[in-house]
Amino acid sequence: MTLEEITAGIVEDVHTALGTTVEVKPTSLLFYDLDFSSMDLLDLLFLAEERFGVRISQNDALLVQLAGDGDASDCVVEGLLTDEARQRLLALLPDTPANLFPPRVPAASLYRYCTVSALARLVAHEIKRAG
Repeated sequence: MTLEEITAGIVEDVHTALGTTVEVKPTSLLFYDLDFSSMDLLDLLFLAEERFGVRISQNDALLVQLAGDGDASDCVVEGLLTDEARQRLLALLPDTPANLFPPRVPAASLYRYCTVSALARLVAHEIKRAG
């Protein structure tokens, strides 16, 4: 499955989660542009899991990507991303404006910075990891 196909599926799932046909672009920020709530995010993650046959926990999958070959627990100290993990997050989410990221990013809020295309890349990562 290509990244474009995954992105198209995520766009459909966004419409389903929101119950609307609002314009959704790959660069749309879930919380900032599409006014997602935490419940909308849970719905979207569930729909994506069902569609793509992968497990996507609310923050663990992003932490695994941030850790690279290391341990995801090394990315968080006292509930905040380490400086190195914050820099990896900025690189992982290049389509999110850098000014949205606070100097100390709470690990529990990682999805607040996700775009549709970032979620599609995350799903692609999970498909490959499961594969």
